[in-house]
Amino acid sequence: MAVDDKTKKAAIKEGGKKGVDMSGMSDLGGVKFFNLAVETPNGDLEVLQYVLEGMNAEVDESAEERKGGSGHIGKMLLSAGDKQIAFICHVPWSTIFTTSSDSSTTSAPNALQTSA
Repeated sequence: MAVDDKTKKAAIKEGGKKGVDMSGMSDLGGVKFFNLAVETPNGDLEVLQYVLEGMNAEVDESAEERKGGSGHIGKMLLSAGDKQIAFICHVPWSTIFTTSSDSSTTSAPNALQTSA
């Protein structure tokens, strides 16, 4: 199903605003992963991808209003409509390739390599 331009712009705008908020919360509190419900997609996965695109967009320092800037933060976005729900996850590469210092566990890529 094709997404109309008005819906696409609204989704990117919602994502941009929430992305800036997430980035600020992460900077203040050190949180690196968020679960977030968004409204614009109304359960449509394609529109939810535009919200994620808006969140992960690079911040334009010359713009009047800051938008995006949360590409370095892990997130799971949820959207519910009357007939369907959608969710999408974003896990930055910088968080995937880490090893926990307080245990012997490593990240998912190592687990996938040993099971392949």
